[in-house]
Amino acid sequence: MNLNSFMAEKTPPKPKPAPEQKSVTDAFAELPDGRIPEGERNTTMSRLAGKLIKRYGNTREAREKFLENAKACDPPLDMNELKTIWGSAVKFGKTVSAQAGYVPPEEYNGPAPRKPDDYSDVGKAYAFAKYSRDYVRYSPATDYIVYDGICWQESKPRSQATMQQFTDAQLEEAES
Repeated sequence: MNLNSFMAEKTPPKPKPAPEQKSVTDAFAELPDGRIPEGERNTTMSRLAGKLIKRYGNTREAREKFLENAKACDPPLDMNELKTIWGSAVKFGKTVSAQAGYVPPEEYNGPAPRKPDDYSDVGKAYAFAKYSRDYVRYSPATDYIVYDGICWQESKPRSQATMQQFTDAQLEEAES
């Protein structure tokens, strides 16, 4: 017996490649793009309508986004079917809004309040994190990063300045 054939018998099989991982994203961001083929149109548009109702409420903006995305249906859905889908989503929205702890879209999408839920350091940190989520972030890997309107940059001094501005605004709010 030669060494190559002996080793071939002893070598474990190569592992199968890992299945492709989907990146974790905000489920709302997964709006249909491209085309929505027949057989997927109703389900896709129903899901989208529900997401829009939860995010924006039963508003003109939500309805316009729904109809804009309906243009991706191939072949197009009948307007009566789109009205039925939207009507079901509105009923779904009423059910969701009746649940305990529901936060209405205008409150959820509005600016976060500067007032902390509690006045501990952790409570104040949470208030800052909520309020500044669009322009200051922290992670152990990058430390503090600040959005300058174009890109995110590592900058502890700029994040500290933002925290100082936040604290000053809290004081002004408390005094008024």
